[in-house]
Amino acid sequence: MKTTFNKVCGILIILLFFKVENNKIQKRCKLKYCYTFDENDSLKIYNSCIEELKQRESFMPKVYRCPAGYKTIGYGHRLLKGERFKKIDTTKAIEILKEDFNKALAEINNKFKDSSYKWKLAHSHASFCLGFSRVVKAVKNKDLHKHVYYRKNNCLIKAKSLVQARQFELALINNI
Repeated sequence: MKTTFNKVCGILIILLFFKVENNKIQKRCKLKYCYTFDENDSLKIYNSCIEELKQRESFMPKVYRCPAGYKTIGYGHRLLKGERFKKIDTTKAIEILKEDFNKALAEINNKFKDSSYKWKLAHSHASFCLGFSRVVKAVKNKDLHKHVYYRKNNCLIKAKSLVQARQFELALINNI
């Protein structure tokens, strides 16, 4: 009975928290964020970060240029020097996504050793999107929530996906 209660509370809290103008995102929230984060369920929280990244990044089997202009493949994997992917399947993309996220988590863990696991996961999630140095600077300035823009043709554009990412991270930190 307790699990059902948590799931129902999670739906109510997340829908209020993620309320956005269009119905498409509201439906996604109903499907993806139908639980609360529980301190005792570390694997569930970790997997929710991976699932959120998969949803937001979308799978691209071929190399493309991300909004920042980098060559990217799979679920937002920026090609590293020497990587020569032309096409990958979802299994390989998920494997790479987890490797990338684990690298981000290790960096955050090394820099912020005294922080809670959920805090580290939330900031690793942000690091996956923004890069480690930008997240460290945002933590210092206490302005991570402001990192919702990307630059295109010398203009700053507010990205709905980055707004959603920051909201997800805030929900994670605040035990929602």
